Amino acid sequence: MSFKANSFEVESYLREDVLILGAKGELDVYSAHDFKDPLMEAVLEKQRKIVIDLSKVTFIDSTGLGILVNAAKHLRSHNGKMVLVIKEDGIDQVFRITKLDQIFKIYQTQEEAIASL
Repeated sequence: MSFKANSFEVESYLREDVLILGAKGELDVYSAHDFKDPLMEAVLEKQRKIVIDLSKVTFIDSTGLGILVNAAKHLRSHNGKMVLVIKEDGIDQVFRITKLDQIFKIYQTQEEAIASL
């Protein structure tokens, strides 16, 4: 399944029993709805292992970060896990500056992320 808003795309698929949610483009206030909907739908449908692949995200703002934090809180309260894939130095830096790298497990590849779950 694929969703597209302006220069932002979201793709979701299952690998084994893990939901992979891949994003591409700028994750900001304008594209947040297109990211939040499939993520929260998966969380509410009781998907308990989620990999968020941000390796093709070129920008993320506080709205995007808030969506990730809220989804992670909901998952944790229901014994679920969510990990991230980040390759872009600028995106990685946002997580370090905001100290969200201490909340989220961050991996370089989907394979590493899936293996961690």
